[in-house]
Amino acid sequence: MERIQALVKGRVQGVNFRRHVKGVADHMNILGQVRNLADGSVEFIAEGEEETLRDFITDLMASGPPIRVDDIQVRWSEPKGEFSGFDIIR
Repeated sequence: MERIQALVKGRVQGVNFRRHVKGVADHMNILGQVRNLADGSVEFIAEGEEETLRDFITDLMASGPPIRVDDIQVRWSEPKGEFSGFDIIR
């Protein structure tokens, strides 16, 4: 198991991106959370198998209109096991 904390930049607010992230995470059995940040970016924390997390990032980079992902900055760390599902933080 691995943990990633990621910052997503692009057109990711006001386009249902958080819901999209949750849908992909649920489909891939990834645990974590996603939230909007005041600067217009989105942050998510995700825990799962390394290969699955890499596929998750790839899928999010390929999101189609109206979503536009310009960049995902990822920091890898040890999992904390604090999530029981994948939540959208409002």
